[in-house]
Parts: sequence; C-alpha cells; structure tokens
Amino acid sequence: ETTLHLQGDASVVGVGQVATYAWTVKQPAGSNAVFVPSAAFPNPTLTVAAVGVYEVCLQVGDSLGALSELACETVLVVGGVDVTVTLTWTTPNAPLTPDPGQPAGADLDLHVAQPLPATTTQVDLDCDGAPDPWFLLPHDAYWGNVSPSWGLPDAAPLYGPSLDADTGSPVETFTWTVPDGLSKSKQSFPIAVHYWQDYGYGPALASVDVYVAGVLAYSVSKVKLNPLDLWTVATLNWPNSLSTSGVPTEVLTPCNQTGAPCAPGATGALWQASGVPCVAPCVVPASTGTPQLWKGPSAKGVCGL
Repeated sequence: ETTLHLQGDASVVGVGQVATYAWTVKQPAGSNAVFVPSAAFPNPTLTVAAVGVYEVCLQVGDSLGALSELACETVLVVGGVDVTVTLTWTTPNAPLTPDPGQPAGADLDLHVAQPLPATTTQVDLDCDGAPDPWFLLPHDAYWGNVSPSWGLPDAAPLYGPSLDADTGSPVETFTWTVPDGLSKSKQSFPIAVHYWQDYGYGPALASVDVYVAGVLAYSVSKVKLNPLDLWTVATLNWPNSLSTSGVPTEVLTPCNQTGAPCAPGATGALWQASGVPCVAPCVVPASTGTPQLWKGPSAKGVCGL
C-alpha cells in the first residue's frame, strides 16, 4: 500500500475564503481507494493498493457558491511488478469544458504485444518489412484483450499481463509480473500507440513511460499523432540490465524512422539509430478484426475511408 498526502488548503477563490473542497479520483480497475477523513476535507489522504495511474482532482468553491475549474494531477503507483508501461495524452483542440454528453478529448490506445511465432502471416502495418502483432489475439494486449494469457515455450505455462484501458481518463497502463522462466532466453516485446478516435478534435500529443523493476527506463513525450496513426514506440528487451543482475542487454530499443516507409514508392525505413518517431498513417482494424493499412486521404480527408 502507498498513502498519498493531498494538500488543498493553499487554494484561492475569487470571492473571500474557500468555502468548500471537493476531491475526486479516477483510479485503476479493481481499486476502491477513498479519501480520509472525507473528500470534503482540505488535506485528505488516499491510501492506494492497486498498481496503475491515479488522477486526483480538486474543485473548490467560494462563499457565494461559485466553483473553480478542476485542478488535476496524475500519480503512478508502480508497486512490486516487473514492468509498467503508461500512455498519457492531451488533445490541444478539445475544449476545457466540453458540452454535456460529449467526449472530453481524443481516444488513444496502448498496445503491448508478445513476440509473434515465426510462422505468422500477419499483416505488416508499419511497413518495416515484418509482420506486426497489433489487434491480433492473443498476442496483443490492448482494449480488446486486457488480460491476455501469454505462453512461451521457455516460460511458465501461462502468465498474465494486465492492461487498464478506457477508464474515461487520458491514461492507459500496462502492468506485468514476468515469470522466472522468461529470463532463460531473450525476447523482445513491441509497444505501440494507436489513435483510435478523435471525435473531431484533430491531432493529439502522446507520451509513453516504461518502468522496469520500479525504475523509469524510458520516457518519450508529446509525440504528435493524427487520427488513425499507429506509433511504434519501442521493443522491451527481456531479460535486460534492470531486470536481471549481470545482463548487459539494453532495456528498450526505440523505433526511429527516416522518410515515410508507408508512402507509395518511399525509400524510408524504420528501426533506425536516429530519426523521427515511427508513425504509420491510417491504420484501422477491418470489419473481420484483421488489421489493414489504408493509404492516402480521401475527399473527406479521412485516410481513404
């Protein structure tokens, strides 16, 4: 358990003194943390036990009943898990106060996958010349497969990562306690972000943090994504220098690209030592669930759809 000590008594209002305090929290699935002594107390505590991202917000009111805008902060609770991957994002064109019933911002999705079998015939979505696991069950952990059972020949029969997705906040979190058997051979687990729905708000800015054994191993911030973009972030190498003592392997291999590999006749390439983030445009799952890559804007400007 971790106790968060929250302080709201430094808040100010437009008229007189602060008359009311209202704390709220969006928390990972399975977490039921409550404010002590109450959500109306200026400086409450919040004891959290579940791993993941907590978004804590405060709204204060003055003596006339006027309320402030929400002030929010996010806190990552890592716990004792081996791997934590967090996706956060902002939608610059979204209104600060959306109309009732309207989405507050864009919908982005975190994907973390196990290596594909050598015999796979999956589609190459990012145009790097190799098949990709995205949207493929049971390999891809994403909103459609939040608790996959992954099994590898040299690992425990079943080991279950978990994805906390689509909670209504611009945060998604992947956690995983890696079985001991996986440390016997080298594997690489790809990480990606897909811009699923923009609700008319346009581009979003995505950030990804990767923690291994409680240590921040990789962080990349504010990568601009357009609707339906697929951003291949990196591969997580296991075992690595943080997971196992004496292992020299780098924790992650970031994905950089030169040019635009998915453009017709392009000479660009992914997985380069330097360049820009690896972003493939217009990736959507087909109606059958098999992903397809759509290229080129239509008259409506929506990726040829």
